[in-house]
Amino acid sequence: NLTTKARIESLSPVEGAPGDSVSLTGSGFGGVKQLTVTVGGVAATENLQTQSNGNMVISFRVPKGSTEGQRTLVVTDAGGATASVDFTVTKKTLSTAPLPISPGNGTKLRSGEVAFKWQGATGNTGYTYTLEIVDHWSKSGITKSSYTLTDTETVTETLPQGTYYWRVKIVDDYGNESAWSDSIEFRVSPIPTWVWVVVGVVVLIGLMVVAYRETKFKVTE
Repeated sequence: NLTTKARIESLSPVEGAPGDSVSLTGSGFGGVKQLTVTVGGVAATENLQTQSNGNMVISFRVPKGSTEGQRTLVVTDAGGATASVDFTVTKKTLSTAPLPISPGNGTKLRSGEVAFKWQGATGNTGYTYTLEIVDHWSKSGITKSSYTLTDTETVTETLPQGTYYWRVKIVDDYGNESAWSDSIEFRVSPIPTWVWVVVGVVVLIGLMVVAYRETKFKVTE
């Protein structure tokens, strides 16, 4: 009886961030068997299998959710044969950061239902954005390069009077992030209630004057 042992013969590269491509070769596995590859316990999503002679020549991407640091990369076939090797998960910072457009620096807004807009990433539909009003509010998973604060029965995001700073960053479909954009200052300064009262009084007086004139002309006629 000849007993073979599954083993990993080459790994390239020996480190990488989520989404980076990794190549593996090995031998001693079952022939034409489905393979499971995990990095630190997180499984790769590719459909992988061995060759008919039990050799392994595969490529996969470091799975989303792999935590930074030295991890154990484990390959297991459907028959239970397994082999492992050390692999270092690194952090990747995306090279392009968003460019804030509005509200611009120093903008004074009359309403707390703020509409944010920025220049985002191009050429990859997998990107999302995280928008933050510093020390106040944050929202992730935004799919467009704009977002408006909402005020409904279930969600209240609008801002009271005050000075705020907003910024945004890109997140790719493997969880890698860009640097934050520059922080942009803006102010929310609603029109005081007494102004609306004055406006209302002026409008009411105007309507009364118009009504009086119309009545006077009708009587004269």
